[in-house]
Amino acid sequence: MLFPLEQHLAARGRHFTLLTVTNHVQKIRRKLNVLNRTQAIGKALALRILNP
Repeated sequence: MLFPLEQHLAARGRHFTLLTVTNHVQKIRRKLNVLNRTQAIGKALALRILNP
């Protein structure tokens, strides 16, 4: 997951608005049923969505 500054840089580097990036991050957290980015990373690793 991205931190606020990283969200801003991701949005700027890919010509998305910050709101778009923030919305996508929120949707990912909701789908994983977690409260924060740390939990999302842990769950994604456990589900093998992300590689370590």
